[in-house]
Amino acid sequence: MGLRRYTYDESSEIEQYGALTGFLTPTPPTFSAERDQGVTPKFSLSYEFTPDLMVYTTAAKGFRPGGGTGPVPTSGPLSCETELQSEYGTTAFVPGPTSFKSDSVWSYELGEKLKAAENRITINSSVYFENWSGVEQTNALSPCGYDYTANAGNAHIYGGELEVKALVTRDLIASINTGYTHATLVSTDLLNAGFNPGTPIQDDPKWTGSASLAYHHDLTDQFALTARVDSTYVGSRTDETYSINTLPSYDLTNIRAGLQGKNWSAVVFVNNVANKRALLNDITQAAENLATFNRIAVSQPLTAGVDLSYRFGR
Repeated sequence: MGLRRYTYDESSEIEQYGALTGFLTPTPPTFSAERDQGVTPKFSLSYEFTPDLMVYTTAAKGFRPGGGTGPVPTSGPLSCETELQSEYGTTAFVPGPTSFKSDSVWSYELGEKLKAAENRITINSSVYFENWSGVEQTNALSPCGYDYTANAGNAHIYGGELEVKALVTRDLIASINTGYTHATLVSTDLLNAGFNPGTPIQDDPKWTGSASLAYHHDLTDQFALTARVDSTYVGSRTDETYSINTLPSYDLTNIRAGLQGKNWSAVVFVNNVANKRALLNDITQAAENLATFNRIAVSQPLTAGVDLSYRFGR
């Protein structure tokens, strides 16, 4: 059991001007401040059935601090006032958001750690449930073209993870792991923002996985041959920019091989061997959340090189 106490105090200043915002001279600075404090407890319990099998359970609370956001113009040619009124369900004036509050999560996990076949195989697995309050999400205002960070509502997350590692031969180790996550909102604090119960949490794929083969063979007392191939998979996920987009799944493979001495190594590597163009995430450019300004960060293309390293000292 453990306890952590936290406190934070953050302030931000927003100043905007320009033809698109409707202000050709700087507006008076807008100040916002977010502060919070609290305690995050953690509880854990484990039991060893045999020297090769241990089960555990944990419960813990965490948080992310709030902060400043915006700017969101409420007048001018790209005013978002109509969209803000719709989201908050009112006809009264809604000031442009300048800050968002902290969110918090309670996480509950049950898992096991198993060794088998004379410690040649290890199997680790777990299942979990999380209750997330005040989820911080990017909110795109369409058609005015601006976005801001908002506390979208509350979410429930559940899933599981499985990791298997096997000593295939004395020199070869194989490993594979996979994870499943179901993360959706269960309630919303914004009436008409598209954040409805059942809406997936942004940038959270349902399925992830990775696999690798690692080889290490001693050639002499001074030299060893090393090699590794690994592949990573990330499933599709939503990412909100000018609209809620679904980014496709991708998998990337890397290989490396070389020689290793007592204090040095020389390795040839090839990353993204298939030269795939994976779409990693949407990014907002020029503060305009419009299709014509949308940009997507992509993976590094096929890259080959030599990695030389030397460790000084013993």
